[in-house]
Amino acid sequence: MDKYWLCIDIGYTYSRYVVWDGNDFVDSERELTHRPKVTTGYDGDRCQQIWVSQLTDKLHEWKRKWPLISRVGLSFPGVVDRNGAIARMNSIWGTSGCDLPKQALAGALAMPVTVLNDLSAAAVRYGNSTRFGEATSVMVVSVSSGIGAKIYDREAGRLVLERSGRNGEIGLVKVDESPHAPVTGDGQLVGILGHYASGSSFARLLRTVAQDEAERSRYEESALASILAELGQNLFSADRLLVNESAVKAMLLGDAFCIDVLSRSVKHLANVLHIGILFNAPDAIVLVGGFARSIGALYIDTLHAHLAPLLTLIYTSEEVRQMIHLGENDDLDNLWGLVIQMERSE
Repeated sequence: MDKYWLCIDIGYTYSRYVVWDGNDFVDSERELTHRPKVTTGYDGDRCQQIWVSQLTDKLHEWKRKWPLISRVGLSFPGVVDRNGAIARMNSIWGTSGCDLPKQALAGALAMPVTVLNDLSAAAVRYGNSTRFGEATSVMVVSVSSGIGAKIYDREAGRLVLERSGRNGEIGLVKVDESPHAPVTGDGQLVGILGHYASGSSFARLLRTVAQDEAERSRYEESALASILAELGQNLFSADRLLVNESAVKAMLLGDAFCIDVLSRSVKHLANVLHIGILFNAPDAIVLVGGFARSIGALYIDTLHAHLAPLLTLIYTSEEVRQMIHLGENDDLDNLWGLVIQMERSE
């Protein structure tokens, strides 16, 4: 019998809907993520209901195109527990009164559902990849809109996940104790790693550095300033996505200002990541997420430069360099992870 599954990758900024036919991905669509928390003034419970309703409507659209769709896989940007329940607090619907169990979601969609945290899905992909045949454990680190890490135990054939699924939320680690450290939107967390090392924070970090009197001339003479000026923009008028896109172009041209700011960002990541390495001793670290991947080899070199000195007593510099890898450049990490997990749960 033909097998058609709808795999849904919900991102902080964009979402993708892709049909799997048992052999390949055969149809896809990309759209801005629906985030009721942002677009409505409702409380978390109502926003959760709206999001589930929107997801149901989207499934019905796909069922009209592909009537044989029989299962749904969902990759979600928030905490998901071992049983596939989405935690009540996340960036999509805010804070609701309770978690969203997989069974409730399956009931709303009227078909079986597999739910994974987005980074867990990527870890499933690389934990089962032939690229790391000799590795016993793989740590996947996402540097994208958010930042996080998951570990896959290849010997046990499983994701390392405590019951509630809260492993690897390294973006919440406090890295800045200064009085001017940035604060989360709800005012609860100050100076966390996500403010410095995530893709979504990079534009803010560039602006902060450029405002420093000692750095202003470097910015004004930078390739980044020139690229933005050609677009009729500057660092403070352009939106975050345009700033990041322009900064990546500048870095690939060797722009010293942007590369220096990248080094400051990655240094914070290395200071957190080396603790995870000391605790878990992964054989491979795979960098995923659009921001790290767009910078490519420069990102790996920068991370290695900051990470190796922190591990010098137990790892050689070359061992650290061989540990770090870029994920595949196909933007399919979460989707492949979903398919692998769905096949196992058939």
